[in-house]
Amino acid sequence: MLRLQSTSTTGSPLISFFQTSTRRSYIQQVDSGDNLYLASEYGGIKFFTGTGGTETEKMVIQSNGTVGIGTTNPVNPLQVTGKIYSSTDIQAAGQLQGTDLKLDPSSSSTSDLNSPTGFIDVEVDGGNYIIPYFTAE
Repeated sequence: MLRLQSTSTTGSPLISFFQTSTRRSYIQQVDSGDNLYLASEYGGIKFFTGTGGTETEKMVIQSNGTVGIGTTNPVNPLQVTGKIYSSTDIQAAGQLQGTDLKLDPSSSSTSDLNSPTGFIDVEVDGGNYIIPYFTAE
């Protein structure tokens, strides 16, 4: 077991990783003790898991702030490869009241409603729903 301890009650203990004389990344507990910083000063942060000595990248936070789950090079603020599952545990009369996935309603389109750009396949409580979408003009 490795234990790093600060004798100061107001300090911010940290583990730094250097390349020659330049700090590249660090793990730090901030003064309040409520947050843990995991920082990469010259790039992103990658998360790997695996078995049998073979690890594969599962999640990345790139230096520009984009987050990818199941993708190694996200181009959107949050990009997920695979299904996204959302559930709630709000119950009424012992019955689950469904799932909640919120999308930003602030964008709109004046596209021809008879010619959608594509479709989104959504599964809710075992039922499949097709939602048309349109390219904003």
